[in-house]
Amino acid sequence: MKYLFLVFTMLTSLAFGQFEVGATLMGGSLSVSSTADIGEYGDYDYIEGGTTTNLDLTYGKFLKENLLVKGNLKYANEATNIMIGVDYFVRDNIYVGGGYDIPEEGDGSLTIGAGMLNPFKESSNVYLNPNVSYGLDSELFSLGVGLILLF
Repeated sequence: MKYLFLVFTMLTSLAFGQFEVGATLMGGSLSVSSTADIGEYGDYDYIEGGTTTNLDLTYGKFLKENLLVKGNLKYANEATNIMIGVDYFVRDNIYVGGGYDIPEEGDGSLTIGAGMLNPFKESSNVYLNPNVSYGLDSELFSLGVGLILLF
């Protein structure tokens, strides 16, 4: 919860700054994550995978035309994670990226993902963002859709 308050404070203080067009990205996403079932292994019993719903807030800054550095705050299962990552735009609206997910408790996880920014209606700075990601260490697969604002 303290992470959520920190990011909210950061976003509200930065939201009133003067940004160049296309240089700053802010958004949110709703996603569904799933872990695989783990069968019997030696003395260990079968562990069933699970599905969770996540709420993500993202803030990023373009360092180049096609390179975005971002911070992400994720809330799921009454826990908050912070992710620091980089997205590379392969084409104008398609990106691939990676980051390091830092949970409140436990070990972090490297995450890779991809997505697309589709213009929302006739707007020039509001985009619909379908995305997919996979945690390499946590084996957590996530599929989501979000709304992105470019300033």
